[in-house]
Amino acid sequence: MFRTASVLAALAAVLVATMPVGGLAQNAPPSRLDDLLDRYAAGREPDLIATTFPDHVTFLDWRVELFTRAREWRESWQPVGATLLLEISFWGARQGWPEAYLISRAAEDLVTGRQAVLGAAPAQDQFEITFHRAALAWLVGARSLGQAEEYLRRVGNRLASASEPDAGDNRLRDPRVALTHGILAEAWTAPGALAPMSGSTRLPALAADARDGETRAHLGRALAALDSAAALPEVAEEATVRRAFVLHRLGRDEEALAALGLENAPADSTVRYWRHLFLGRVFEALARPAEAAAAYRAAADDWRGAQTPAVALAALFQRQGRAADARRWARVAGTAPLEVIDPWWHYWSGDLRFLPEWMADLRRSDP
Repeated sequence: MFRTASVLAALAAVLVATMPVGGLAQNAPPSRLDDLLDRYAAGREPDLIATTFPDHVTFLDWRVELFTRAREWRESWQPVGATLLLEISFWGARQGWPEAYLISRAAEDLVTGRQAVLGAAPAQDQFEITFHRAALAWLVGARSLGQAEEYLRRVGNRLASASEPDAGDNRLRDPRVALTHGILAEAWTAPGALAPMSGSTRLPALAADARDGETRAHLGRALAALDSAAALPEVAEEATVRRAFVLHRLGRDEEALAALGLENAPADSTVRYWRHLFLGRVFEALARPAEAAAAYRAAADDWRGAQTPAVALAALFQRQGRAADARRWARVAGTAPLEVIDPWWHYWSGDLRFLPEWMADLRRSDP
């Protein structure tokens, strides 16, 4: 994961700003990075980053050239260079390399330091929006929540949130980034998220205890952001379903049920699955077990092989004394295919499920 120390951010800026443009390391000739950039832009080698940087020693051999060329790319507007740097930072972060954060900041500075003013170059504006989407998706998905909040603060002069009134400026506005504000606020309350931050070893329950002021404060911020995002057509369905789950977690189940009563089924299959899963939870909380079971079955039908609705049905039937039904659904849960990823886990990863698509868009674009 990325480090959050401000000294690293300062160091990144110094490295990018002060390295001489022609000052490449003797063992890092320009053609090496030019070749990597061309191969990366072609997109025909899915493991290119991993094979180019198999270990930290190899990465350190490239480091000077990467930072030096980042400055060149910023001056000449080389968007695919920013995308390459961002993807290298993702790879480095997964390997635990401390320089990963510096590389990501160099990529960010390249994009936000472009010469075109906001609103003057629509294609570049869209590239920047997608870049911010991708960077935030990674941070939230990697549980670097403090970094994600810092990122949003850092680009606040370029990227407005949905809740901010239009002040007549040219700041970029994007529905998915608006939704990210709500996702991020709730992500602080995910199981295990608060414990490392507070020094506690407890795992917070999904239902927010009335005495748990910290969790309820995060959920209150999430609710406000999701209210704003739900007014944006592009993300309205997901924002509404997420908002309903937050209401449920706050004990406001009648409101949650009303929110989940969408006129049409969500187009996104993941969001559709969440809706049925959450309907089951809300119906259970409202002591309506038959409707809860129907909702869980719909979730199971939405995503064949997902364990969560099967586990929920097994537990529900066990509580009702329906042992045969409970055993049947327990067997379904226990024999779920290993290759099936339950979308319930995507809920806590924000937009990470879109990251491959967005990175491909960035790599192919030539704004």
